[in-house]
Amino acid sequence: MTALLAMLGGLLAFPPNGRAAKPRYGFYTASQVRTLGLDAKTGKPLPSELSKVARHNFLYTDSRGQVTEWKARHHSRPTRNVWIYSVDNANQDYRLTAILPKLTSRAYAIHMGHPDFIVSTGSGNDGRTYTYTFRLTRKQADRAAVVFGVPRKDRPNLGKSLKVDFTVVGDKAGAPVTVKATITNIGSRPLVAPTGGAYRGSGRNNRFSFKATLDKQPLEDIGRSMHFGGLGGIPELAPGQSHTVQAVLTKWFKLDRPGSYELTATYDLQAQLPRPRATTRAPWPSYAHQMWQAPRTATLKFQLKP
Repeated sequence: MTALLAMLGGLLAFPPNGRAAKPRYGFYTASQVRTLGLDAKTGKPLPSELSKVARHNFLYTDSRGQVTEWKARHHSRPTRNVWIYSVDNANQDYRLTAILPKLTSRAYAIHMGHPDFIVSTGSGNDGRTYTYTFRLTRKQADRAAVVFGVPRKDRPNLGKSLKVDFTVVGDKAGAPVTVKATITNIGSRPLVAPTGGAYRGSGRNNRFSFKATLDKQPLEDIGRSMHFGGLGGIPELAPGQSHTVQAVLTKWFKLDRPGSYELTATYDLQAQLPRPRATTRAPWPSYAHQMWQAPRTATLKFQLKP
């Protein structure tokens, strides 16, 4: 550990004006000073802009390529908890979440050696503690694991452990038609398949999405795909066990004409590992990586009668 931290010390951030900054890795409280002008061709800060960066200040490049100058002060108080976890199936996009004292007019940042001065992208609280989250690449996650002494948590591949079978219920034009999705655990260990949570403000179950044609002519979506979350369930499926969810298709399309319909149905399936009973009250970031995005799509054909 000591040797690796010494190696990271060699990655000390030097301000663009060439004056060395003191290497102190960890959390900082930071205030944005200004936005730097960029070269139109290269997208990098203009030399004239770099020359104005104050000694010991840091530069931060956000996900849009915008470069800002920050004045930062090392945060000497220890944090209670730090988690580093993957948020994508490919384990390339990570988040670092930490419990830190509440800030009102500034932001938190982490410094792990040049160029890794990273400003927090979000925060939250439960009325008692405040969390701040930072977006990391896999390389930055590896470095953060060393700097903060915590493991990098990757997503387990759960994609092949669940299957979804779609069925259409209803055969009369002008009457309700329902699409059911039966989720089955075909793996060897228990899994959780969250349901709901995507309906508020839309009046329909937007974990489903559909495209439909009538006699090969596309149908217009008459509903609202935007939603504001909602209550959900977390059914745990033992190996071989199934759970069925459904959506009313007439909240997507007018199905008042008889004929031959073709439907492309997608269900936003997520697979998660069950939380051990001992950790049922553990903070969300401690198990956030135990998820797998596994949307399922099928094409269905059905007839509606007069």
